[in-house]
Amino acid sequence: MESHPVKPALSDVAPAEQQSSAPRRETSSATPPVTQNRKNGVSLEYAQKGNGATERKWFALRASYGTEVKARDAISLKGFEAYVPFLYTKVVNPSRHGKRKAVVKMIRKPVSNLVFIRASRQEADSFVQLSGENHIRHLHYFYNHLEGLPQGYENPVTISDREMQNFMRVADIDDQHVRRARLEDCHFKDGDRVRVTEGKFKGVEGYVVRAHGEQRIIVGESGLYLVTSYIPSAFITKI
Repeated sequence: MESHPVKPALSDVAPAEQQSSAPRRETSSATPPVTQNRKNGVSLEYAQKGNGATERKWFALRASYGTEVKARDAISLKGFEAYVPFLYTKVVNPSRHGKRKAVVKMIRKPVSNLVFIRASRQEADSFVQLSGENHIRHLHYFYNHLEGLPQGYENPVTISDREMQNFMRVADIDDQHVRRARLEDCHFKDGDRVRVTEGKFKGVEGYVVRAHGEQRIIVGESGLYLVTSYIPSAFITKI
């Protein structure tokens, strides 16, 4: 039995609903996933390579405003798997007095400033350091300050393959009720990890929470979380 996620202190995380881009396949890599569910466009499995300092894991990188997709594609051209999550956001028309009016429509946009890369630490460093041969301008690590280390010694935020798979499953599903989540806004039902057995989120693993007034499943870690839309109890089983 596993406990639910522990909230970390994560810096430089911007709101999800600020960018504009035409929807497209969010995963980009010269080396494709081992298997894919093409019906839902969801990446399912990733090859495990190496260990220790050379082990490839998912790093969360911060791109400058409006450059998430460009950074993802540049990383892909170097032969690495990269991912930008897209979520729905409201589009409104300003009134003549600069005030917002009724919602016009919901469109999918990239989550602001957020790009993931699956790489070893040394490989990821080459994209974010000025001296790196793969350096991309204005691309930096997210840092987790929970460890209380001095500035400059913090560890970059990473996400395990298992949680990244669940994060991508949820983000890639076409559902306008999928949202970014903060742990303080979620009421955990218990500490049991569960799997969704039916519906569009079938196969997703996470924890049952009450968020936005509904029962949902939360996925992710290291301060980067998503919640599904409403999931009935009949569609959930403990694992």
